[in-house]
Amino acid sequence: MDAVRCFVDSQQENWDQHIAQLGGAMRSSVNRSTGYTPNKLNARQETNQPADLMFGSQSEKKYEGADSYIIDLEKAIKSAHTIARDKLKTSQEKMKRDYDLRVLEKSYQPGDLVQCFGHCPD
Repeated sequence: MDAVRCFVDSQQENWDQHIAQLGGAMRSSVNRSTGYTPNKLNARQETNQPADLMFGSQSEKKYEGADSYIIDLEKAIKSAHTIARDKLKTSQEKMKRDYDLRVLEKSYQPGDLVQCFGHCPD
């Protein structure tokens, strides 16, 4: 959504005509938590970029048939998802640690005023 907001904020009157390009840009952007683009996680490969279309891609693998492609695709997606889950777990642990360091424990003394929710003792 930030990409759309930035594009609209740049005074583009026809921003809605560029939603497909914005979506493509977002799907090809690396997520800092997973380390992968949505294209890579969903389709095992990145989309063709202009340079790929002009010069060709060096990493294209040729397949004997649909079965070998599907097996390879399944393995690659499972591997990418496993790595992404591990990176997300590490990222969540880091965020929790950082949050916990900022949280200050509040201690109360007898007679302090506190707000009570639900059933409150007298």
